[in-house]
Amino acid sequence: MRKIIVCLLACLNLSACVNAGDFDLLPIRKKIFNLYKGHSIDFYDNEEKLIGKERIHENDYQLNKAITVKKGEDVLNDVLMDKITYQRFFVKFNKKGRLDNRIYPMNVNADDEYKIVGWTTFNNNKYTLVESPLDDYVFLFDEQGNLYEKGGKIIDNRLHLMDDTIFAYPTDLKIKVINKMRDSVSNIKNGYQVKYGGIKLDRLFFDYLGFDNEDNTMGEFKQINFPNKPGFIVINGLGLRVLNADDNSITYMILKDNM
Repeated sequence: MRKIIVCLLACLNLSACVNAGDFDLLPIRKKIFNLYKGHSIDFYDNEEKLIGKERIHENDYQLNKAITVKKGEDVLNDVLMDKITYQRFFVKFNKKGRLDNRIYPMNVNADDEYKIVGWTTFNNNKYTLVESPLDDYVFLFDEQGNLYEKGGKIIDNRLHLMDDTIFAYPTDLKIKVINKMRDSVSNIKNGYQVKYGGIKLDRLFFDYLGFDNEDNTMGEFKQINFPNKPGFIVINGLGLRVLNADDNSITYMILKDNM
């Protein structure tokens, strides 16, 4: 790589002698010099990444157990949903402190999250690049979380170490890379929910919501009703014994399933 860049620089010097009057080669020579001198960066965009997706079956009813729900709450719930898992990385400091340097001193707080610019490797050591309030200026931390004594400037997507020395106060100030996971449950794919609708005209009402999003249909909604009295009823193939009910709540037991 060194030989190739040296050759390119030599060619550019020759071209500059021949075509100096046509255009300015200084920006191109500077860019090639920066590519030669700097360290490569594995950039990180700090956005959540989708890392997993699974189908989950939610069925929260239990047999032979007295259950009380309020009006508008689920009496039965049997649905399939997609759980999506997201991941992102950031850093936190182990305590409140200060990164002191002549270019841009930075106060840090243990409760705050700090963005990761990316990672770089030189001298067989890997470093995490942490944002600073100054554009393109970063702080470097080794894999143990310790501050590297030099800051960095990002030029042409390469890391260039600065001459200034950085001091951490207190001296045991460190970072920890945090791997943050978040689960999100998508819309119901298929199944059903039955909610208690209260009492009307001396009858027990239930709201039935059916879902079938696998074929892009919205499902169905209907009301089911039974006489307002203790006893055995069947909803969507499940046998329920009503123990007590009023317009605000219902107490029942699920006795049999798949009738």
